Amino acid sequence: RFHDTADGKHWKLIIAATGDETKHLKDITESLMLNDATEFTGWVNKEQNLSYYARAKIYVSIPESDGTSISLLEAMALGCLPVVSDLAANCEWISDLKNGFIATDLNSDFFTSALQIDFNKAVEINLRIINERGSKEANARKFVSLYSNLLSK
Repeated sequence: RFHDTADGKHWKLIIAATGDETKHLKDITESLMLNDATEFTGWVNKEQNLSYYARAKIYVSIPESDGTSISLLEAMALGCLPVVSDLAANCEWISDLKNGFIATDLNSDFFTSALQIDFNKAVEINLRIINERGSKEANARKFVSLYSNLLSK
């Protein structure tokens, strides 16, 4: 996740969680002298995670395979612009250049394109999507409706 620093002039990359590539990512960060612009938080609790989303402008998730990511839905709900890899699960939620950016070439400078998106419009679209089909409440309504339909037959 990227978020504004206090002076609003710089971006900071927040890398949450840990995994097999964490040491490699830290080494790359150090070799590029980006330690001041990058923070590795490790695993964080729910409140801290939501705080990061609330401060973030951009949410980035570019795995090579994944299902629908809860973190993508959280980021959309909390006003982040999603930048995601070109996976079927992401395409169910993101319309490229409308409410986020789908990176088809991970070796390109996809941030330049992503930052051309109308941020406020994307946030508006994402909130509508989450309210209609991405929240627990929306899915509870669907479940109750399906269950009621089955009982009525």
